[in-house]
Amino acid sequence: MWSNKSLFCISFTSLKSLDHIGNLPAIVDNVDKFIMGYENKELSEPLLIDGAYILQRNCRQMSNQGYKVEPLYTESDVYRMLSKTSTYEEDVIHELNEYVSFRLLPNNHIVGATSIELFFKMPSGVTKKYIIVEIQVVLIINNHSVKKLKLYQMPI
Repeated sequence: MWSNKSLFCISFTSLKSLDHIGNLPAIVDNVDKFIMGYENKELSEPLLIDGAYILQRNCRQMSNQGYKVEPLYTESDVYRMLSKTSTYEEDVIHELNEYVSFRLLPNNHIVGATSIELFFKMPSGVTKKYIIVEIQVVLIINNHSVKKLKLYQMPI
C-alpha cells in the first residue's frame, strides 16, 4: 500500500446509511483509500448510485428554476470511490504500516455496522488505542512516523 508518497488519506466507514457514506464519492479525489467491512461495501454501491441519481434529478429541477447548481458527485465518482475501497475482516487487527493498525469490531446498530479500533505506535514505542463508534473517520498518515498523524471526524 505504501509508496514513496509521504502522506496518505484513509477513510474508515462504520455504517452503510447515507448519513454516513453519502459524501464519500464527493471526496474521492482527496482520499487514497476507503476502508469498510464487506457488508458496508456491498450495500454502499446501490445506496450511492441512488444518491447520485437523486442529486442529478434535484440539480436538474433547480436549474429549471434558474439556479446554477451541480451535484456533489456523479455515478462516475461512486465507481471511482468503490475502486479505491478495500474490505477487511472483522475482529482481526490489520496493519496499515508499522505505525498504524486497526480492527473492525461488530456492533449492533444496524446489520453490518462496525466500530473502528485504531492503534497508533508512537515514537516512544507506546501504542495508543482509540475506539470510534458509528462515525466516519478520515485519517491522515505520515508514512514515516505518527508525529504528524491527524484524525478527523467527518460531520454526519
